[in-house]
Amino acid sequence: MITNKQKEELTIECVKLISKTLVQLGQTKSSEDISILASTLSYDLLNEKRFKGLNFQDIQESFYRGLRDTDLFALNVKTFYTWILEHKRKIDVEACRQNEIYYKPNPELTYRSRKGTGLKKLKI
Repeated sequence: MITNKQKEELTIECVKLISKTLVQLGQTKSSEDISILASTLSYDLLNEKRFKGLNFQDIQESFYRGLRDTDLFALNVKTFYTWILEHKRKIDVEACRQNEIYYKPNPELTYRSRKGTGLKKLKI
């Protein structure tokens, strides 16, 4: 379980990362906008299942690569979400290559059990 202090530290690190990224992009945003972006990023890092297994260094690397490898030059939630997912995909591909695993089921495609839902199987 993550403590409130750890959540606050993560949010502070997100503020630093977003501020640095904005400077590198040559953009300015108000401190309120930066705070909202940072809290959104920290919330997503803690709660998004697709980001599971990433550490903060991976997030920093995804921002670094995203700034240099894409044409998305406006920092917003959609942009950094895309950068992180792309970096996570690269990490997963590399892990599969190292382990010689060629198939990894997507956790988003795992459906809930039908048990107790009242749903019946189709007879085809």
